[in-house]
Amino acid sequence: MDPVQNPLFREPVGTIFRTKREQLGLSIDEAAKSLKFGPHLIDAIEHEQWEKLGAPVFAKSYINSYIKLLGLSEAIRDEIPNLHRNPALKAITATKIEPA
Repeated sequence: MDPVQNPLFREPVGTIFRTKREQLGLSIDEAAKSLKFGPHLIDAIEHEQWEKLGAPVFAKSYINSYIKLLGLSEAIRDEIPNLHRNPALKAITATKIEPA
């Protein structure tokens, strides 16, 4: 490949989703209806607003479903920040519990 044609930066993940959806001739509403979830989730993925997808377990599910619908490579998940991060554990009590 010609080094001049080799891009310096990868295309944003959200843009990859949007471009593929448009190539398939799907509107946001049509994609959402096919996946049986709200159009706001498609919009959040395409605009990389990952926090709007909810808890990581839900975000993974929405993203995996959208990847399958569009026929994208599953490797795209690796480009999504914090998707595989486990949530931090939080104390449910202010009292320190000592072992017996």
